[in-house]
Amino acid sequence: MKQMFDNKETYDFVVDCGLGEKNPVFELSKLTQWEFDQIEDNSTITTTDSKSKKSFVKYLGGKGRSLKFDYALKDWRNVVDKDNKTIKFNSDNKKKLANWIRIKIVEKIDEDNELNEPESEAKDKEKK
Repeated sequence: MKQMFDNKETYDFVVDCGLGEKNPVFELSKLTQWEFDQIEDNSTITTTDSKSKKSFVKYLGGKGRSLKFDYALKDWRNVVDKDNKTIKFNSDNKKKLANWIRIKIVEKIDEDNELNEPESEAKDKEKK
């Protein structure tokens, strides 16, 4: 029987910082269709050029990445500050993670959910 309900199972993603067992571990979940729809709906806008009257869809990359991050990141372990003090998982601290870690997490979310940003898809098409 096919699964009819997504119970949001989670999995661990370890970011290798050269710390062995002390590497940060991020608990992620796959995106539901509803979450994917929310990301898609809230990360694009349609604008019309006043001269040509043509409509264009503009992708808001930062908004899309933030929504993916918010929906998929459920918890973490071994996340510490510069003084090696444990950082509690909460929405405010999620926003304070270093950019390079956020990028790695969003790349993992994209990979696991088979997502590509429109810019990446366009670049791939240009190469072919």
